[in-house]
Amino acid sequence: MATPNPRHLSRHTKAERGAPLQSRWTTRRRFLAHVPEGGPPPPTPDLLVNGTLNPDATGDYYEDGTYNGQPTYRRDDSAFWIWVHPMFLIWYISTTKGAATNSWSIVGHGPVGTYGPNGTYTGTAVVTTP
Repeated sequence: MATPNPRHLSRHTKAERGAPLQSRWTTRRRFLAHVPEGGPPPPTPDLLVNGTLNPDATGDYYEDGTYNGQPTYRRDDSAFWIWVHPMFLIWYISTTKGAATNSWSIVGHGPVGTYGPNGTYTGTAVVTTP
């Protein structure tokens, strides 16, 4: 006579005691029951840009990579960047990292503050932390 598989026996033993067997569907349903409705909350932005700007660069910015070894921040729709020219410590808001002709800028050791317009851009951008 063949030796019974211990795994096979343990399943029958649980069923004989009245314990329900776990299916993948039951486990998944139990896991999903703990997920809040609507999914997880969105991430908190690293910087906020406000002001009456043309073009409109206001919005939430998230740290995303570096430029010349310094951190850069990307608007949530990737249309604008906040980056620094490391040699002159000038922070810019522009559509492309490294392009400062049309931008807003501020001189300083960090991205938070009031930026003035350059080129065809108008308005004053105010960068804050949330």
